[in-house]
Amino acid sequence: DGVTVIAELTEESSSVELPPGRWEISTPSPDWWLRPLEVDASESSALLKLKAWPAGWVEGAVRVSRGHELPAALDVRFGPSPEATLTPPESVEVCPVAEGRFSCKLPATSLDLKLYAAGFIPSYLWARPVPSGEGLALGSFHLRPGSSVVGWVEIPADAERFWFADCAVEMSLAVAPFMDEIERKKFAAVQASARVTERGFFQVLDVAPGRYSLAVRHEAFAPSRSIVQVAERTEVELGPVSLKRLATLTLAIDYRTDPYLEPWDVKLYDPSPQPGFSKLAASGTASAEGRFKAVGLEPKTYTLNVSSERGETWHTEQLEVFPGDTAHDVSIKFRRLEGHVTIGGEPVASADVFFREVDGGRQLSNRTNDEGRFYAFLAHGGVVWDLTIRQDEQDIMARFEAFKLRARHEDEQHAVIDFEIPDTTVEGHVYYGAGDEPVPGATVRASIEPGAGGLEYSKSDGAFRIRGIEPGEIRLRAYDEPTDRRSQVQSVEISEGSITDGVALYLGDDLIIAGQVVSPAGQGVSGAEIVAAIDMAPGDDLTMYVPRTLTDIDGVFELTLPPGSRGVWLTVLPPGFAVTQTRVEVPSRDPVVVPVVSGGGTLTIRYPEAIQRTVPAGQGARLKLATVVVARAVVANGYSLDGWAELHGVPARFESFEIPMLEPGFYSVCFGSGPAGYLQRNAELPVELRGHCVSGQLPPYGELVLTVPAVEVQTANLAN
Repeated sequence: DGVTVIAELTEESSSVELPPGRWEISTPSPDWWLRPLEVDASESSALLKLKAWPAGWVEGAVRVSRGHELPAALDVRFGPSPEATLTPPESVEVCPVAEGRFSCKLPATSLDLKLYAAGFIPSYLWARPVPSGEGLALGSFHLRPGSSVVGWVEIPADAERFWFADCAVEMSLAVAPFMDEIERKKFAAVQASARVTERGFFQVLDVAPGRYSLAVRHEAFAPSRSIVQVAERTEVELGPVSLKRLATLTLAIDYRTDPYLEPWDVKLYDPSPQPGFSKLAASGTASAEGRFKAVGLEPKTYTLNVSSERGETWHTEQLEVFPGDTAHDVSIKFRRLEGHVTIGGEPVASADVFFREVDGGRQLSNRTNDEGRFYAFLAHGGVVWDLTIRQDEQDIMARFEAFKLRARHEDEQHAVIDFEIPDTTVEGHVYYGAGDEPVPGATVRASIEPGAGGLEYSKSDGAFRIRGIEPGEIRLRAYDEPTDRRSQVQSVEISEGSITDGVALYLGDDLIIAGQVVSPAGQGVSGAEIVAAIDMAPGDDLTMYVPRTLTDIDGVFELTLPPGSRGVWLTVLPPGFAVTQTRVEVPSRDPVVVPVVSGGGTLTIRYPEAIQRTVPAGQGARLKLATVVVARAVVANGYSLDGWAELHGVPARFESFEIPMLEPGFYSVCFGSGPAGYLQRNAELPVELRGHCVSGQLPPYGELVLTVPAVEVQTANLAN
């Protein structure tokens, strides 16, 4: 409470009576430095053993650019350097700043110093000898507002020779896995770099707020990579960076050749959280003995893919490769399969038959003969496949889901299975423009859940015809690749043995939303992910397409929406700031400015046991996807929020879902599908959602825990 008690310190001991409470102990003597510490004086007596060090002081001058105010004080963090003869503990002293100068007492020894003030980039000084009873002039410091990233490189434990000068530190905007190659190159071109000092220290200066990929490289070791989130006017201090030896992987495949007696084709991929965006790390052909070796690999986990010369994938797994040598055995088991394909009781000749492993990477392809029969080698033992059958001349596109070899299919030599394609037909045309001009060559996609799906091309007059889709309600959409035009999704009912015709799909031009994400200081926020929840026009089917993009170095973004969009809720995940959401009406002529804020809180969604029992163990992601987070009537994207949590170090849990750095405000959480986009900002929940949701207020920097009711929302007015 501002009370100061002075006690004389003798060479051996000193005592003083203190009223009960917490007290800070330090020494005002200019000759000695004592690390300030807190003690509790509520006990009747206490014995403290204190250690003091001879003291000196440091002094210097500070200046700032025009338009900025000098800070009232500088914080000086210090610790003994390797050259120090005395080893005081690491500590922080506050140095008052008066008329552009500062001075404060420190232990008299060789010290490593960090000088900093809130909002300014710190300065680092190494091995500065502070003389006992004297001052050390540190010089003049220009305080620059901004952000920085610092870290240390460790000498590898198994390195025979290592020089820090051979290391390079590079930073570039982090690239999302769903970005195309052009966007990847644009982001990778924006870089900052730093040198590594002889102590292994590096500092990247003047870093704009954003999400970055930082790499430390050395030609004799595997690069060390990390994702760094930089907030406005802050310093990110990384832990020690450890470089590892490059790795060599040796594979031994038990079945030495593929089923057609050709060598195996082997590929290693860097795994990606986004399907279809893995990067090839190594590839080659195994030897006649089933051996394969890859050298110069980074030690980490890869996706291993073993395929035949025909391109059929026969084995895939996650494989961890360690520094040095890693040996791994691969076991491939398969059985001969004879299939018979018919439609309406008639054999389907010259049909392409594709097998794709469910939740796996294996893919196989074959063709039926004149009798509708095909012969294949197929992995068995619990492996589940999706089977697609395509015959272009008969316009057949059929699919059989979740198929696997079972004992009742098999005899002593091989498995024999009949595949009867549903005798259904859907016909229509693809048009564009006010004059209903037919669009030749447009792709028509049909899907149904549960059931079949496929692709077919329209004829020269814009017509299309698809046979073999499972009876029921199907969803049709057309796409024209040369013009990038798409149609809205249309639902059609089809039945066995009948032809559904007269279906018309109208192509439209994509809609473009341009905008910028800005910080409270008005600076563009780079690397912010933008996710759209589309609001379609009344009567239109809802699209499964989720537009996403990232902001560039200036915080600018461009988002493409399908035709028929009348509005969109944008979920913005900005590195260093809180997740925010905003509504945009479509078409939008003017650029959208999305301000973001600091002070995000943490929302934790808990699931009762009644909900957990409905989801198989290990399927925690399904819980998150089935959860609706409503903030001011905005639906958030489950995939992106999951990635956002992982980026902030929040572990995935089966019984709960934690969303950090969320914009403060009023939130509702429901279990099931989310409200459609017609809801307005601050609108009340519709009747069908009431009783299925719980709500609460998330304060700035605070926490909100909500347990969802064990009732799933099911209504026709809700979006998927």
